[in-house]
Amino acid sequence: MLGDLTDVALPTTAVAWGSVFAFVVLATFRSGFRQWLSLSRARGRYLRPIVIVGDNDESATLGSLLLEQPELGFEVLGYVGDPSEADGRGDGRRGDGHYLGPATTAVETATQLGATGLLIVVTALGAQEIDRLTRAALDAGLHVHLSTGLQGVTHSRLRVLPISYEPLLYVEALRPSRYALAAKRLLDIVLASVALLVALPVLAVAAVAVKATDRGPVLFRQQRVGRQGKPFVFYKLRTMTPGADAKLEEVWDRNTRRDSPLFKDPRDPRRTRVGRVLEATSIDELPQLWNVLRGDMSLVGPRPALPHEVAQFDEQLLRRHSVRPGITGLWQVEGRDNPNFSTYRRLDLVYVENFSLSLDAVILSVTAQIVLARAAAKFLGWDRERAQLQPVAVHEVGQQSQDAVAHEPGTAGAAQPGSASVRSRSRIGTATGTTQPGSATR
Repeated sequence: MLGDLTDVALPTTAVAWGSVFAFVVLATFRSGFRQWLSLSRARGRYLRPIVIVGDNDESATLGSLLLEQPELGFEVLGYVGDPSEADGRGDGRRGDGHYLGPATTAVETATQLGATGLLIVVTALGAQEIDRLTRAALDAGLHVHLSTGLQGVTHSRLRVLPISYEPLLYVEALRPSRYALAAKRLLDIVLASVALLVALPVLAVAAVAVKATDRGPVLFRQQRVGRQGKPFVFYKLRTMTPGADAKLEEVWDRNTRRDSPLFKDPRDPRRTRVGRVLEATSIDELPQLWNVLRGDMSLVGPRPALPHEVAQFDEQLLRRHSVRPGITGLWQVEGRDNPNFSTYRRLDLVYVENFSLSLDAVILSVTAQIVLARAAAKFLGWDRERAQLQPVAVHEVGQQSQDAVAHEPGTAGAAQPGSASVRSRSRIGTATGTTQPGSATR
């Protein structure tokens, strides 16, 4: 049919391979662009300046979220709210100079500061005030975001269900069926088997390279905590010098993950030259396909934690053990490089509370794109610039499916480099967690 339209004889195989090539190129370009945009936003570029309207716990939570994840594309200029609360709460967030005035002045304040939108915290205001501010902001040409008061519920579970033209949201219950869980396990077995067979030549070459580096062991084995808190042996290709675990305390002050029991240093001196390449391309994670076949892990899920890390988790975070840990997960595609423990905590719980096969499919798709982009960045030298910046995450997972996770609304109206909106970010709220020695081999 295509040949009839173009008057050119096109073999079916050529069309098929051309389609595959075009898809790979497009996916790689999209991932590369997201990586570039995330790096730029970490430097304070292309951010959308906003003002938070409201002064309560939810506004503090949202302010902390936007501060800790600059890759989301927002710059909080400050907040407006109840003056008595601003003077009286004394929680550190109120005395840092970012209180901008009462909520009634939100539109005028945002316009004067050059903000492009308002984030209205609905739990902090009355219905009439929300309605008035929303209409006034839209009339002034500002973008308006309304919070819901819900935490950990993805937008795929929300349905707009108006009653007599009044906007209401219906929240769908999440009860994964036994068939969905069985299908997930079946897909794990099939995909892991195929991937392991395809990856065998790559694993063989990588194993030779690791062995030739220092004659040490090829595989790194470690005890991790799995489903229902049961320990298992975790496998990966060794990327660090032998005995690196014993030297963790020597490099702990290099940890880029603030207030966290997890350890991460992009320039960890214990990592070998071969190990840097293996980590950049994620080849070091391939042995975990065996963990998937054994039933210890899944392709998608929260990353398995170390026993001493789990000992510091609270009861809520321990819910991550209700599912099998994964090779990749929501945290890996949304916040793996984010230094805040609260991001790790939030995204793991979001996945556990919103599991679906479609979400798994999106995470796997985005993981493949990220691996390609990072491998390209490594070999092109772009990772050197990345290491000099505050680590950021690749966002916009939800753009690939309506059943994925919540995502940013786009970059329309984002600030350009050098504009008045590129300022120091408001430090509203603090990250949670404790700082103890963790694993350097995540």
